Amino acid sequence: MKFTFRAEYSLGFWVVLFSAICFGTAEFFAKIAVRYTDPLTISFIRNVVTSVLFWIAVPITGTSLTGAPSVWWGLVIIAFTGPILTRPLYLFALKNLEVSKVAVIQQSQPLFVAILALVALSQTPAPREIIGGLFVIGGCLLIILSRRKVVPVNAEKVLASRS
Repeated sequence: MKFTFRAEYSLGFWVVLFSAICFGTAEFFAKIAVRYTDPLTISFIRNVVTSVLFWIAVPITGTSLTGAPSVWWGLVIIAFTGPILTRPLYLFALKNLEVSKVAVIQQSQPLFVAILALVALSQTPAPREIIGGLFVIGGCLLIILSRRKVVPVNAEKVLASRS
């Protein structure tokens, strides 16, 4: 079996790389924000700001909504499973777990994409994609199962004083 890494440094590559940087930056600030406000509130404000920006951007860029009615059900599913359902759940996880754990576990998402692509679109992942997915799942399990909870040095005193 021959392994090669073919990366095309096209515009698409740089766009997805920039997207990953933006997503990472957003998650850093989201972890700070969930300390001070509820995940649902953060999601609501994020969606309002996003909506306003898109209402401005769509006419400026000349983007056409032609064809949208023919896939309206899909757009509703995208809206529901994306910003409406996923985002508050993700922020709730950030509020209750370390950002490093949440970020790694979130990377199991391609596995679910692959399963849906196989079932709904009959698109079979390549062997190296399957192997990569197994590594991602293994990494997530390793982090979840092997990380010990850090207990502060004076935790016993604090717990005893509360009793």
